[in-house]
Amino acid sequence: MAAKSAYHVYQHLDDPEIIAIWTVDEFVAMTVPLLLGIVFRQVFIGLVLCIACWWGLKKLKAGRSLDWAYGVVYWYASGTIAPMKGSPPSTYRIMVG
Repeated sequence: MAAKSAYHVYQHLDDPEIIAIWTVDEFVAMTVPLLLGIVFRQVFIGLVLCIACWWGLKKLKAGRSLDWAYGVVYWYASGTIAPMKGSPPSTYRIMVG
C-alpha cells in the first residue's frame, strides 16, 4: 500500500480561465458581434456573426492556446500591420547581447 504524500500536486494548473463553457477569448468573440447586432437591431445577423466568429476562432486555435495566436500575429504582422515598439523584428534570428 502506498503511503500518502505530504505534498499536494495540482492537476489543472495551466487550464485557461472559463466563462460558462467557453474560454475568455471565445466568450468575447461571441458576445461582441451579438451585442452589436442587438444595438443595431439586427439580432439575426449578430447571431450569425457570433457563431461565425466562434467557429473561426476555434479553427484558428485548433486545440492550442491563445498565446500561439499571439505568436502568429507577432511573427507575420510585427513589422507592417501591428508594429510592436518594445520587441525586435521577427526576422532577426540571432540577438547579440
